[in-house]
Amino acid sequence: QQEKQEKKAAAAEEKKKKAAEKKEAAKLKKEEAAAKKAEKPKKEKKPKPPKEPVSPEEILHIRPMFLVFLVSVAAAIVLSTITLSDTFGYRLAVQEARNELENGHYEEAFELLNGLKITESDMQLYESVRILMRVEKQYRSYVNYSLMDMPNEALNSLVKAVENYDKYLDIAENYGIKEELDVLLSNVEYALGTYNLNLATVREWNTLEDTNEYTKRIMACTGSY
Repeated sequence: QQEKQEKKAAAAEEKKKKAAEKKEAAKLKKEEAAAKKAEKPKKEKKPKPPKEPVSPEEILHIRPMFLVFLVSVAAAIVLSTITLSDTFGYRLAVQEARNELENGHYEEAFELLNGLKITESDMQLYESVRILMRVEKQYRSYVNYSLMDMPNEALNSLVKAVENYDKYLDIAENYGIKEELDVLLSNVEYALGTYNLNLATVREWNTLEDTNEYTKRIMACTGSY
């Protein structure tokens, strides 16, 4: 029995020894593998080639295109603003001219429209104002010359006012402003009365082709001949 136990103990000891040897062998193998791995040189990473700088030519090629775009957008905005502003300014001027026309201030109405690009729809308004202004302007000149004690020039202005009335009468009838034109003529006719003149006489003067004869009649009437 004792011999059997000794054999069993010896077998266990042998098994234990072999396990230790196997473990030691595995450890050595692992260490050898680690050593080989350490000895193997690491692959060097290839450096990335540096990015080439953008040439001045490329910069100049890109930036102007972008600037052109910005300028185009800015120009479009400015033009739109100007167009809206011009349209608003035009409509405002036309409305104010209509108001002046209704109030009998024809020169003021003409000044508001003069220089504007008149649309076709407002052309009749413009022509109406222009016709009335021509007669009114001559009458105002008569008043101013009278205040400056210039009788010859004052009377000449009244004669020219009658001439303009006769010249534009037919157009005034077509535009529906004959009544306004007649009011202006009545003022002129009243002023002519201060020189003891009537419309028939003045109209005859306007047919004279001899400017000297015309001047003589003016001066004779004012007492300066």
